[in-house]
Amino acid sequence: MGTRSSRRSHDRAVTTLCIATLLASSGCVYRLSGVQLPSQQHVRIVAVSPETFTIRTQVMDEKDYRVPADGKVTLEIPAYRRGCGPYLLGIRVGFSQDTYTSKTIEVSSGGRQVRKLSLKGLDHLPTDPEGYRRLEVR
Repeated sequence: MGTRSSRRSHDRAVTTLCIATLLASSGCVYRLSGVQLPSQQHVRIVAVSPETFTIRTQVMDEKDYRVPADGKVTLEIPAYRRGCGPYLLGIRVGFSQDTYTSKTIEVSSGGRQVRKLSLKGLDHLPTDPEGYRRLEVR
């Protein structure tokens, strides 16, 4: 019986040592996502007078786009990272700001903001036959 008891003690010690080593080597880390390549977003402002609107993107830098009478605008989206987040033992435990889901596109008319949406929200807008995202504003 003495051998069996010492064997159990040895197994517990090895298991404890493995768990302690795992915890010490894992810890908390920040995982950085890959780069989103530059892209173009084709948007059509659907309104009575589309030319009265301005679109501002705030992805890396602010950029304003005047909307022409036909409402068609091509937004230049620069490369960006989708953010990083803290992970503990491989499990996400917090969140950071994500450019894709943050409201980075602002539509205004006469200096008054009428709509604000994210790149993700823009991707979810219906597309017309020409490939433009239809953004209805009033």
